[in-house]
Amino acid sequence: MTLTTFLPRESTLAAARRWVFPTLVALAAVAIVVRVVAFFVLPNVDGDAYCYLEKARELRAAILAFTLRPSDLFFFWLPLYPLAVAVVSLVFPGTGHLMFVGKLVSALSGLTVCWLVYRLLAAMTGHRRVAVLGALLVALDPWQLLYSSNSMTEVPFEVLVFGALERTVARRWTAASVLLVFAGFVRIEAWGLAALVPVAAFLVDRKIKIVPVLLVFVAPAAWLAITYASKGDVRAYFTIRNAYVAEYLAYAPERQHLTMKWAAWDFANLFQGACLPFMVGAAAAGGFLVRSVVRGQRPAGMFGALALAAVYGFLLSFLLAAWVTRSQPVFWVRYGCIYQPLGVCLTLWWLAVGTQWPVRWLAAVVLGWTTLGHIAGESVVVNLMGGNLLYQRQAAALLASLHPNRVFCDSISLRVEADLMPDHACDSSTLRTDPAGFLEDLQKQKIDYLVYIAAEASTPVKLFPELTQFRPAHGLEPFRKFDSSDWRPTVYIYRVTPDAGTAPKTARNGD
Repeated sequence: MTLTTFLPRESTLAAARRWVFPTLVALAAVAIVVRVVAFFVLPNVDGDAYCYLEKARELRAAILAFTLRPSDLFFFWLPLYPLAVAVVSLVFPGTGHLMFVGKLVSALSGLTVCWLVYRLLAAMTGHRRVAVLGALLVALDPWQLLYSSNSMTEVPFEVLVFGALERTVARRWTAASVLLVFAGFVRIEAWGLAALVPVAAFLVDRKIKIVPVLLVFVAPAAWLAITYASKGDVRAYFTIRNAYVAEYLAYAPERQHLTMKWAAWDFANLFQGACLPFMVGAAAAGGFLVRSVVRGQRPAGMFGALALAAVYGFLLSFLLAAWVTRSQPVFWVRYGCIYQPLGVCLTLWWLAVGTQWPVRWLAAVVLGWTTLGHIAGESVVVNLMGGNLLYQRQAAALLASLHPNRVFCDSISLRVEADLMPDHACDSSTLRTDPAGFLEDLQKQKIDYLVYIAAEASTPVKLFPELTQFRPAHGLEPFRKFDSSDWRPTVYIYRVTPDAGTAPKTARNGD
């Protein structure tokens, strides 16, 4: 008995004509419409998105000038996503509309993930209706929708991983390995993930596939070569990352050790992004797989389910290991996003293949009810996130309208939203870190406005505490502030006055 027993039995051709194809068209329409709306309505909700866009702007300029070198690809994160944005932006005039292109790459990736979920479930279960349901669950998930409309790597990484899974299930080992090589230039966890393909090839074909084995080493070796070309030290990338983590832990010392309070906060975020009902379903599918292996059974679609479970287990283990060792001291909701489509595929496969009539329908009802609750609840959260970031967009719009000579701003999101080119903006890395020297540099660099946001790496935060009350400091005059309605810090804009270049009376507050 299958999930579709209650439906009239028809020939395959008749079913395709009457039900599957129209539903696929409707699914595609729904996925496209909601993503088009989100594309224009939802802002980039994470400052990291603007780091990618700023790097894309740099790479685009190098491509247009025919000066792009391997060392230019070095970045705090791996470079494929900003490089893809830069290349696609070449078809657009002017500055290339990088924010539009960054969101476009993610949106197209999100649509492709829905298609790949459909293909995987159709191959694993043999039921196109189940496959359509799986694709629809991914298409309408609030967090998948949000990050499909953001200039981030989560969904582009998903599409490469799911492309590799689809090719693995089809026994196209080289194609799967190539896709994971590309994924290895998006996120570092793909370096280990690439090893699963030659292992799968060996288990299926009973012989070692040389090309997939060699491709395992391409992404890490190429990245180390790029790092050396840029910094003269193959360890530089990891040194920079470790320094960032140390700086974050110094700013948030309560995160230096595992505590129940922060563990609850972190795992709540993980469960939000991954959709807890499908994490439970994935665990049930994993238990069914273990039982099948122990009993020597081979249910339909078992190889595909094993591949999905291996990817799920590896990525989750990688994330948890980083969290326990504090090399990744905090979980954000987006870290759970890739587990949602993986969980959808495993859960629906288990329901279709691994359960009998009473269990199947009881599990389907519980899963459907909890999933609807998840979608409703998380939709409210996503909408609030978009609304709460409105204040930053207002601050950016004001900065853009002022047409300043130069602006000091440590918030990369505001710099990109305000379309401040590098020549018209500076941050803490370019100014001295003592009060007198900082103010003198503001004057020398002809800074018209200073944007103050409480952030751990921002020099004004350390030098001028009175700015948090929107009070004047020596050479800095309050101009406008924008309050957040949630936990995000207020944006203060100060006008730099002509006396900023003179030494303040006191080194601390300029009174």
